Amino acid sequence: MSHRTILTERQRQDLLELPKDEPTLLQYYILSDEDILRVNKKRKAANKLGYALQLCAFRYPGRLLQKKEFIPQETLRFIAQQLGLDQNELIEYGLRTETRYEHSSSLQRSYGFRTFQDSDEKSFINWLTETAIETRSNAELAELFVKQCRKYKIILPGVTVIERLCADARVAGERTIVAKVMERLDDKMKESLHGLLKDTVDGRLTIYGWLKRFEAGHNSADVNRLLDKLEYLKALNIPKSILQGIPSHRVVWLRQQGESYYADGLREINESRRLAILAICTIEWQAMITDAALVTHDRIVGKTYNDCKRHLDDQLAEQKSVANKTLKSFVTLGKQLLKGHAKNLSVPEVITDAHELHSLILTATELSQRLGNDPIEYVLRGYGRFRRYTQRLLEDITFEGNEATQPLLDAISLLKKLNQANTRGQVNFILPIEFANAKWRKRLSQSPERKLWETAVLFAIRDNLRSRDLWVSDSGTYQDTRQQLLSLETAKQTLSLPIPLEPQTWIKSRQELLAQQIKQVNQMIRHNSLPNSGIENGKIRVNRLDRQIPEGMDQFSMELYKQMPDVSITEILREVNEDIGLTDSFTHIHSGSPCADEIGLLNVLLAGGINMGLKKNGLMQLIQHITLVTDAHL
Repeated sequence: MSHRTILTERQRQDLLELPKDEPTLLQYYILSDEDILRVNKKRKAANKLGYALQLCAFRYPGRLLQKKEFIPQETLRFIAQQLGLDQNELIEYGLRTETRYEHSSSLQRSYGFRTFQDSDEKSFINWLTETAIETRSNAELAELFVKQCRKYKIILPGVTVIERLCADARVAGERTIVAKVMERLDDKMKESLHGLLKDTVDGRLTIYGWLKRFEAGHNSADVNRLLDKLEYLKALNIPKSILQGIPSHRVVWLRQQGESYYADGLREINESRRLAILAICTIEWQAMITDAALVTHDRIVGKTYNDCKRHLDDQLAEQKSVANKTLKSFVTLGKQLLKGHAKNLSVPEVITDAHELHSLILTATELSQRLGNDPIEYVLRGYGRFRRYTQRLLEDITFEGNEATQPLLDAISLLKKLNQANTRGQVNFILPIEFANAKWRKRLSQSPERKLWETAVLFAIRDNLRSRDLWVSDSGTYQDTRQQLLSLETAKQTLSLPIPLEPQTWIKSRQELLAQQIKQVNQMIRHNSLPNSGIENGKIRVNRLDRQIPEGMDQFSMELYKQMPDVSITEILREVNEDIGLTDSFTHIHSGSPCADEIGLLNVLLAGGINMGLKKNGLMQLIQHITLVTDAHL
């Protein structure tokens, strides 16, 4: 059987390397009095050190030492110091091959360690499968397997065996999940899911291909296209209960697998896995399309408000010349009145044309009203775009909220009833405005017409979704935030909470701290000892900070830059990757195997990071090369 690679070289090393950090050495490599007695029974110093080293390796990471294996200096020094030996004595250990095997057998008999057998493999299958379902990566599963072996004092098998067992467990775990989903699908649901790959939208594109192509848009047509897909998915009637008991990361994993397939590819996999993936996709896509529709509504509201603001600014710009002329006329009138007052003239003697003055006052009044206008005065200019989709939006998406948003929820219910009754003009009752903020309430009280009230409701939905006072249970982004909080039981068991569970206790402590610091600041103000500030005429003045950069620093910086080596960004990426293992996170969506072409992956990341696109510097050929390598790897 060929070796199934599911771990990177870095992950294998982290899994099986001897510890070098002090916390791990203190936890696993401290020798007890009994250990030292057993070690001291060996005659030669090299054998004592080698025997103790094998014992510690059995305990952590739980494996046999290999012939001519490099032992970290930190590890060897830590053990040697406990025995009062020179760490260099280890050089002579193992010159006689049988000595290592004899010590290994002795340790297994004395401490209860045993090698990994075929019977252990069989007993681990169920545990590994259940663990694979809960874990998020191959590395995590392999680490838990190693810990389980240490728990039962089982010496670890070779890394190839570990990878094979974990790979098999991953496949078995996915089959278990697929079986759970299949048990919950009835014949009608299965038939509906089969239709996603058989039926087409325009004679060419399958329903499946049509459904998975969605993103947030910018206009009412985009919302309606999203709602078409949302309504189709809801009509399939695939309940969310089929995902009960399945970890969320597994759901996302299977959904991503489904999205990576074309319809032809899905038809080629076995029926159970195909139906399970389609069922999960239909449920997940409902939430994602709901989010996309709400994001699009958010953008439409923002665009409407910006258009109103722009229209107001344009109007004010157009009235600039009128405003200048009106102000100049009032200046002239003021001068005439002052001259008349100095000569004791009456008003009729100064103002000879009352009609002109009346016209001037009307113009000034109109200008003052326009200058005081708010952009929401013009929101009805965008009412048409709202009307094209909001009736469907409110019917397809169910909003919920906290106590503060109850007036808004009542307004949404009323708007739905009005839409269903097809009432678009004035209504014969007073529309509630308690849900609106101060600006909207003022505007609605001036003109409580149906269109304006409806627009106010749609604005309020956007604002309350942003503040999370309003939520959608079938959404992924706009969920009830309380569902994302720790449960009280979990919080009580968490020792690192930044604040106590009793809010009044925390508030009282912060109030006391605030009062103490205010008192301290008051004392500093009275003694004029506030740092870098002072009191002038009853106001605190903060002094301007002096420039802290010494003279000539700019020139010094340029000299430093000139001394830096001329290195390509790709080489820097490779060095960073060697230190942090960035590419380890890019695994195959189905098998979880790491990417075989590290350089190609780094080039793709670099190209995406600098927005090169696919046609510059031969990047298209690079993408094709990576595709071929990936296909060969799979």
